[in-house]
Amino acid sequence: MSGLRVCVLLLSLVPAAAALGADAQGQFSVKSVGTATCKRFVEARGKADKEYALFAGYVGGYLSAYNQTTPGVFDVMPWQTMETLSGMLDNYCRRHAESNFAVAVTQLIKLLEADQLSRASGWVEAGNKQTKVKIYQETLRRAQAKLAALGHYGGKADGRFGADTRAALEKYQAAKGLPKSGLPDQLTLVNLLLVQDAPQ
Repeated sequence: MSGLRVCVLLLSLVPAAAALGADAQGQFSVKSVGTATCKRFVEARGKADKEYALFAGYVGGYLSAYNQTTPGVFDVMPWQTMETLSGMLDNYCRRHAESNFAVAVTQLIKLLEADQLSRASGWVEAGNKQTKVKIYQETLRRAQAKLAALGHYGGKADGRFGADTRAALEKYQAAKGLPKSGLPDQLTLVNLLLVQDAPQ
């Protein structure tokens, strides 16, 4: 099973629940496409039309507001791209077609909370001839620590991208059957940081 497929399956494990409330009765007003059903999101994503752009904008705004208003949070999605998040939401919404889209986004945030950043972190750029990846230094440090725990990395978890980190990523990617980019790309980070691994 591919890492990205495992990633979207993770969200399906989060049970459907009411969104967090703002008043004494746990209720709040939902706006825009947040009021749409999950089924409508799946249909819009399949067409990749203007309506889908509205859903993506809603998610981006929701996450930015979460970062701004939640104490102790700098970034709740420190490395996930909108496409990765969209795939996770799509999987959840296929299982909960009549759920409100705002509820799906709330469930997504619950999954992301474990990997959020509590404070600002500098950026690191990693690349090869075909691809460049921009990643928070703290996220790269966490990836290095995980690679070390799995026996792929012997260097210091310092959040710097060098030859040792590239080699460790290549070893990990080879062990998992992932494309061997040597970079902390989305598929690699999904497997490394979201999927539970046991030492090999």
